[in-house]
Amino acid sequence: MDSNVLKASFVMLQQRPANEIFSVLGKLAALKKQLYRLDISNCQLSSASIKIIADFSMLTKLEMQRTNLTNEMLSALISLQQGMY
Repeated sequence: MDSNVLKASFVMLQQRPANEIFSVLGKLAALKKQLYRLDISNCQLSSASIKIIADFSMLTKLEMQRTNLTNEMLSALISLQQGMY
């Protein structure tokens, strides 16, 4: 079955610096309309990375266990609530 939806896992980027995570998220942004699931668990996130993720409007699942997420960063993700369940 062919599908245009994508899921992405950053498992290979765990323990990488926040600027590398930001760079990969920036490249992934080109596919934001197809991305339905994102796993960035165990990754170091910057506020700039969170802004990119907040623009992934088609996400239905976002996994973020064991990240350095702050309350301020979390508030930037409020826009994703509509599509998530």
